[in-house]
Amino acid sequence: MVYLLPPPAPGYGSVTTAAIASLTAAHQNSFFDASYDYYQGGQSHQEYGNYLSNFLPAPAFQTLQPYVERLSQAKETGDPDQLLQWVNDLPPTLSQGAVCSASRDRLVTHASQASQRAAGQSTAVNPSALSASGTGSDEDGSDEDEYEDEEEELPFPPCGQGERAPSSTKPDVPPEASVAAATSSEPADTWPLNPSLRGGDAHYYRGPLSASEVLSLLKQELKPPAYRALTGSHANYMRCFHFRGFSPPDPARRRPAAKDSQDKMSEQWQCRVCHGFLHVPRGQVSNLGAHLFGSVKRTGCLKKNGGSPCEPLPTGINVSTTRCESVE
Repeated sequence: MVYLLPPPAPGYGSVTTAAIASLTAAHQNSFFDASYDYYQGGQSHQEYGNYLSNFLPAPAFQTLQPYVERLSQAKETGDPDQLLQWVNDLPPTLSQGAVCSASRDRLVTHASQASQRAAGQSTAVNPSALSASGTGSDEDGSDEDEYEDEEEELPFPPCGQGERAPSSTKPDVPPEASVAAATSSEPADTWPLNPSLRGGDAHYYRGPLSASEVLSLLKQELKPPAYRALTGSHANYMRCFHFRGFSPPDPARRRPAAKDSQDKMSEQWQCRVCHGFLHVPRGQVSNLGAHLFGSVKRTGCLKKNGGSPCEPLPTGINVSTTRCESVE
């Protein structure tokens, strides 16, 4: 991938070469996967920052914090050129290194396509101008538009499959949220694709639910994390969980203010590491990350059970990384 933007201005951020050089391939790929997911609206700013602080070594996370804030600005403006410039301004290990090229180029491809679409719209021919000038048809008299809408090519299909994924039709999920990371593939023999789901939104689903259960859940109102889990497009630490549907929350654990809530159903997720079931409010998956990586006072499931998980862990999951672990 050749970057056409000028080289980054020196002195941006507080780049510590040693801290960035210490990042493993899994760290680098997950950084870009999480950044793509955040930019596409799959995570909130807080979830994005929490994930990076949990997964990356502390010195590297501190070094990359200015870039995290700058990506937030690019997301707010929606300018794809700012996203390209953000990639270009990263430390050379990330912006030009070969280790994370697939995950990085996926983000760059999205920005480039968005930039081209914006340029095409800005240069589209004005119909009134065509009428005034007497042009607007081919030499053979056909009235074909100079600019035709082309179907966007997805750079990577979900779960690393070789064929293109069907586009999403859910109104509350961004159109490109169905594209998973290139490095997010799961072992093919763990959960095979279900032939009964072929060709639909859940074509790339890999998990314990039956086809009828998946299709039934897709008809319900879903938050983006649950929808992506059912369509095989989830990324980052969410790949370590199966979405199992909805269930009433435990009355003993509900806060008094929540007992009068109209939405009394919570999401049920199953950890692939320990096979335990977790109940969280709809769309609030940060508690799943806390279960997986732990906290200052509690050891995470990955560190406790990652050596002998109930299922093979997805590619790129670092068993030894926890929030409270110090990195020298």
